[in-house]
Amino acid sequence: MDPDAASLTDFSRPEGTTLAERLHGPRVVEPIPKILQTERNFQMMAILTLIATILLPPLGVAMKHGLDRDFIINLVLTIILFVPGLIHGIYVNYLR
Repeated sequence: MDPDAASLTDFSRPEGTTLAERLHGPRVVEPIPKILQTERNFQMMAILTLIATILLPPLGVAMKHGLDRDFIINLVLTIILFVPGLIHGIYVNYLR
């Protein structure tokens, strides 16, 4: 019997190896370049800001602009009614 065939049919494996590692060798994961990590962080922050603007408009405005005049206006509009605060938050964050 071929020694390679015997190792493929042998289901006992050394500690820390998988069948895929035994068949194809260890998987090498290359690190993500720093520029792509930064770009991914910006995309993730944009998504979080959009979600925050939809769910709680003053939070989304504060995330993008800080606690300034736009935040106060948005907070008052959101307290009065949710929809005007939502419209103002989308306007301030994405259309202006």
